[in-house]
Amino acid sequence: MKNKTTESKKVSIEFDEKHLLTLTTALEVYSRLRGGQIAMAMSTTFIDKNCLNYTDVDVIESVVKTLAFRGEEICTRPHSYYGVGCEQMKDGTVAWEIKKVIDQYLHYQQNDGYRSIMNVSGDGAMQYSEVPLPKIIDSNGYWKPQKSFIIPKRYQKYIDASMKIEKYSDVWAVVDKAFKKTPLPKGKLSRIEKYDGSFYVVVEEPYKLD
Repeated sequence: MKNKTTESKKVSIEFDEKHLLTLTTALEVYSRLRGGQIAMAMSTTFIDKNCLNYTDVDVIESVVKTLAFRGEEICTRPHSYYGVGCEQMKDGTVAWEIKKVIDQYLHYQQNDGYRSIMNVSGDGAMQYSEVPLPKIIDSNGYWKPQKSFIIPKRYQKYIDASMKIEKYSDVWAVVDKAFKKTPLPKGKLSRIEKYDGSFYVVVEEPYKLD
């Protein structure tokens, strides 16, 4: 039997989309503080104030690092920090992972469901901690970085027949024909799915060239 203190359960919290930028800022600030990036955390927090110059934040970082990281190597080496995944980061790593998940969602929302490949905010989170990555739930269920394109009506019956007998090469040949004039976007991978009686091409992580 599992120890009750180690059990994990899912909790749903409903946020408005307008909350997300505040959440990502708070998560970034906390994560940078845990890693000793005091100057960067201060600059991120007070980006609208324009009240801190380089000397100010450098002094603040030196004082805070001396107090918070007493006796640790990053105190004796200027501009030395702990990176995401380091043991010393504690739950600062988890904060960074949560931020990256939200960043990815916002990235796709701001780009009409596409990935802008020159912007790393669309990368999503690499998992370093042992804590499961959060999942975003929207009106369609668990959100994923993908986009669906309905196959034109005149090809639906042929797609249906070919799918039933598992002639997938024929399916994709028809898809290529159907989208010849308006090619589908490139992405991580593409698959065929059926929603509400119609077949769609689902492109995972579709991207646009900037």
